[in-house]
Amino acid sequence: MRFSNVKYPLLREHLPIVLVLFSPLVCYTQDETGLAVNHGDRLVLIGNTFAERMQHFGYFETLLYANFPDKDLAVRNMGWSGDEVNLRPRPLNFGDMMFHLSQQMPDIILACSGMNESFAGPDGEGRFESDLTSFLENLLSQNLDGAASTTIYLISPIAHERVEHNSSDPDNHNSFLRSYVEIMRIVSERIGIVFVDLFGPTLSYMTHESQARLTFNGIHPTDFGYRTISKMLAEQLGLNITEFDETEQDGAGSRLRQLVIAKNRLFFDRWRPVNAEYIFGRRKEPFGVVNFPLEMARLDKMIAAADREIWSFLRYLPQR
Repeated sequence: MRFSNVKYPLLREHLPIVLVLFSPLVCYTQDETGLAVNHGDRLVLIGNTFAERMQHFGYFETLLYANFPDKDLAVRNMGWSGDEVNLRPRPLNFGDMMFHLSQQMPDIILACSGMNESFAGPDGEGRFESDLTSFLENLLSQNLDGAASTTIYLISPIAHERVEHNSSDPDNHNSFLRSYVEIMRIVSERIGIVFVDLFGPTLSYMTHESQARLTFNGIHPTDFGYRTISKMLAEQLGLNITEFDETEQDGAGSRLRQLVIAKNRLFFDRWRPVNAEYIFGRRKEPFGVVNFPLEMARLDKMIAAADREIWSFLRYLPQR
């Protein structure tokens, strides 16, 4: 097979590394009992700080792409720090979540929630159950992908880790979190969607003092934390992580992850531009309405090209 005429520039750069190393296998065949992905599916992550920060590390997406190397999967991260199921502050005229989800036409949604809400303690449990139910039922009722119903996975918060020099009480907060996670489980079963528990596995991990820390402040993961928690999430979704290893910085898995992070950055700039006041808000007239639609269209093309680079990279990785 000839590689000298590979279409995408980033792929040309990375192929020599892949061919020389032929690094540990990173592409897998998906078990029928796990996350079901069809060719061309679009998967969107929504929710809180945990969801938003996943885009900067890329571990879960790398596992996802590695499990479905021939599906041409498109992944978009629409997490927003501070979001709750019934609270999503946005810039003026930005548009609500359903508007932006309909733009992405997701086949699969991973919805992360529960951490921010849990700080309300027992007094907020009833409101959280009601808000979560309404949010998920509304999400299920939308025809977001334009053809069939969207599959939703509800992702719990992680446990609160004890961190030195932090005065917060993880034991007290974890008791709150346990109750909120149980509410998420009950609501998921009631409305018929898949619930993924990250609280239990992370709490179990955190109880072993010899383990490396997952977070830098108790609730927000480090790079190592996202790597570890992404494996926990992948396992619960039925993904194969047996030979996935990102410790080889020059390995194919690491190169794939860098392509994922680059794509995520482009999408972040597209859907959350820093000058939103000039694009959506009070200063969009007279020049924003002329200039920015063209800029957004260019970014759309760049994001689509980044998707194709990922898919092309996957085509040349060893599979089993």
